[in-house]
Amino acid sequence: MCNGATGPQGVAGVAGPAGANGSVGATGPQGIAGVAGANGAAGVAGTPGVNGTNGTNGAAGATGATGLTGAVGPAGAAGATGPAGVAGPAGAVGATGLTGAVGPVGATGPAGVAGAVGPTGPTGTAGLNTLIKTTNEPAGVNCTTGGKKIETGVDANANAILEAGEVTASTYVCNGSNGSAGASSTGNGLYDVVKLHQGTSGRAQKYVVLSNGDVLGWGEDAGYGSLGDGTENGNKSVPMSINLPGPCREVIIDNITNYFLMQNGDVYSCGYNGNGELGIGNNTDTYNPTKVLNVSNVTKLVTTKMTTDNGGHTACALTTTGQLWCWGYNAYGQVGDGTTVGKNTPTSIFPNSVIDIDGGGADAGSFCAIMNDSTLRCWGYNGQGQLGIGNTTNASTPQTLFLLTKVKNISAVGYYNNNVRRCALRSNGDMYCWGYNGNGQVGDGSVTNKTSPGLIVSNVKQMALGSLTTYALLNTGQVYSWGYNAYGQVGNGTTTQQTGPTLLVSLSAIDTIACTTMSLTTSAFAIKNSGNTVYSWGYNGWGQLGNGTTANQLTPSIINLKNVKSLTSSSTYSDGGVGIGWSAASIIALLKDGGVKCWGYGGNGGIGNAMNLSANSPQLIKR
Repeated sequence: MCNGATGPQGVAGVAGPAGANGSVGATGPQGIAGVAGANGAAGVAGTPGVNGTNGTNGAAGATGATGLTGAVGPAGAAGATGPAGVAGPAGAVGATGLTGAVGPVGATGPAGVAGAVGPTGPTGTAGLNTLIKTTNEPAGVNCTTGGKKIETGVDANANAILEAGEVTASTYVCNGSNGSAGASSTGNGLYDVVKLHQGTSGRAQKYVVLSNGDVLGWGEDAGYGSLGDGTENGNKSVPMSINLPGPCREVIIDNITNYFLMQNGDVYSCGYNGNGELGIGNNTDTYNPTKVLNVSNVTKLVTTKMTTDNGGHTACALTTTGQLWCWGYNAYGQVGDGTTVGKNTPTSIFPNSVIDIDGGGADAGSFCAIMNDSTLRCWGYNGQGQLGIGNTTNASTPQTLFLLTKVKNISAVGYYNNNVRRCALRSNGDMYCWGYNGNGQVGDGSVTNKTSPGLIVSNVKQMALGSLTTYALLNTGQVYSWGYNAYGQVGNGTTTQQTGPTLLVSLSAIDTIACTTMSLTTSAFAIKNSGNTVYSWGYNGWGQLGNGTTANQLTPSIINLKNVKSLTSSSTYSDGGVGIGWSAASIIALLKDGGVKCWGYGGNGGIGNAMNLSANSPQLIKR
């Protein structure tokens, strides 16, 4: 039976039971889609109809079972800081802490301003007069060919007559010669002297070296046996022989520790040794010269000292090969070995490269060495910039001054509390200075300390450094000076401090200059005419200008001293001998005939006249 045409969609009826499958009919044409009717009973499968529209979503399924716990998530960002809590009650007082370690010593403060000159003291009572008596001496033991007997003493009974019981010394001047000492004589004038040396402080120790290398010494012995005559203490008012094992070349005086440089290059020392400054391997004082260890073939020895430290002496010795050895006090690196530990045995600092060395003596606390390339290296205490390295830091190893080359001479002088300045002379005559400058002694026009070298004067032949006043001799024979001037030591006719070089117009054609190096009271000297004209000026409280008075001199004036061999401003020698040496208050001169004259302060045996009397004019020293 054939399928009829598709009728309109009826309303869906209730599904009936499935009917039996009919036979497959022939395929009819596609009918027009009607409205969906109710589902009829399943018929025999016809050809697939057109897809119907999508039905509505079904209801939501039931809730599934709880899933497994997830992994821990990353930490959250830190929360904002909460407000400060209320302060709790004060805790109980803690136990007292342990005492802290002592802090380091502070830097040395600047020097105080010089105090005003005190009022003149009352006139003292008249002292006993010194009398001199001269009589003829017949030919005999004291004078082979006869001569004069000169007796000196004190007028104890004030009758103006030198009586036998008042004689304190006798001297014989014999006919035809310088004479020889008699049994009761203090001897005749010192002759045959080739070098003399004097300390740079108030100790007033003096030595002379004779042509045969013998050494005579006199002056104050400070209690350490430093004079070297084998005794512990006692001032010597006449020259005493120093017991040395051979001929001596020169004496280096550090006042309580002294050194003897022998002609064979060995070094002997005596005196104070609390810091190992004798260089003999221990710290025990000795009254007799003892050989310094390690060093030989020495050509020059210099010393330095810290005034603020008891003792505080350091020494350096330069050998023929240019090797430098140093030893002694080392708290500020003065030995130069990279430590601050004292050395009682010489330590090598430079192997074979030094041509000259300077220590500055008392109050300096540092050294400078001229190297074989003419550069300068310095080390030690540097409180006022005296090392010249651009700062005030102490140096325990040598430091190069790069601003200075072609250096041929170096000099340093310290003032109280280690206020030190240095000056260097270059081969072209340029003079540089640096360091302590409280009174304008550097010469740059200021009173400010200088930590680096500055050019002060050109065409300079020689430098001389007083404690606070500086002098320069030009190749033209002119003299310039500057610095502290309260006693007229600048020499320009005033007592006004000079912070820059000042020409001394009254001096010309000068051959050499010198000055004292102790305290504020500088005395200055200049020599010309081959040693036959000597000028002096400055402080003269003990007659150390040698002009017959004790009045200070504001300008150079000629004194009665001739035949002077040479003049220098240190206790070392130049040009074959020292001409004039000095301490604070007494002067010593070497004459061309080998004689020696002294003047100034006579206390403690200062001028070697056997009576501890001061003299305001040059006096021949007796033996």
